[in-house]
Amino acid sequence: MYLIRKKPMALSAITFIFSVILSPVTPDSISLFRDKDFQHHRCDIEVKGCKPVCNGLKRQASSLRGNASCVHFYRRENCESYIGSWNSTMGDLSNFKKTDAQDAIVSVGDCKQPIDPPNSISFYEHAQFGGKKCNIKVNIGCQPMCPELDNQASSADGDAVCAKVYNEPNCKGYLGDLYNLKVSPNEYRNFKKHRDTKVLRDRISSISDCSNRTVSFFEHKHFKGKRCDLEVKGCQRMCPELDKKASSVRGEVGCVRLYKDANCTDYLDSIVVSPSGRRYRDFKYHPYKHYWTKINDQASSIKDCITFDSGNFVFSRPLGLHP
Repeated sequence: MYLIRKKPMALSAITFIFSVILSPVTPDSISLFRDKDFQHHRCDIEVKGCKPVCNGLKRQASSLRGNASCVHFYRRENCESYIGSWNSTMGDLSNFKKTDAQDAIVSVGDCKQPIDPPNSISFYEHAQFGGKKCNIKVNIGCQPMCPELDNQASSADGDAVCAKVYNEPNCKGYLGDLYNLKVSPNEYRNFKKHRDTKVLRDRISSISDCSNRTVSFFEHKHFKGKRCDLEVKGCQRMCPELDKKASSVRGEVGCVRLYKDANCTDYLDSIVVSPSGRRYRDFKYHPYKHYWTKINDQASSIKDCITFDSGNFVFSRPLGLHP
């Protein structure tokens, strides 16, 4: 009988030790793991004030468990660039894949730490999100840049779906679009380094939402011949008279995807459209011709480059899982 009792006692001790290993080490804390299902390297963080993620796990966490009553997660050091929030009532998160959190968390804070409002963009004085910061909520209509960063922004991040930016007050002098900030949070870390964004550096004076965007295709080069005006929203078929006959394009829309078929399934290429037409005043010619996809007389439908939903979000505003 003694041996029969000893076995369950040993198992209980093992179970207790195992639960201690997997549980957060302090009250109101979380544990981040490099791999899904709470595997591989681990980082224990007491949720008090703002804390950095352990070296070796920054932008590498794939699962989470803890007992914290409320915790914010951020993409940058010092609790900058809010991702989302979590609490223990939401349960352990065993796999961040296809979520805002995957390979993104750099710092963690209690819920006294500030968060940027939803659907907003933060502009920074320097590249790599450094220097002075200006956060602007993207509402319908025109919004001015913060006075301290007027014509002085060099990088941007945020969770707004899209914003149009201008080099003059009152949204005049269109420069381009900022889009997919949430899906690609490092896309605009340095305006100067990308051929499509270098025009933005130290030039943004106002922004607006991206509603009511149209693009104009033309039959011939240099915007001549028959014209087709299309709203850039979802999949749009080319006008019948220009189906596979367009040779130039212009508009205030930023990025547009072109397709060979009428239903936006046979992808052709993505183009960055401007009011002047810039690179696309003649589809037959391109300065980067070694990498140039032939698009002259090819497009049968178009689609916006904007991703309106980055996937199955783990985190939310306020707390709670997305449906």
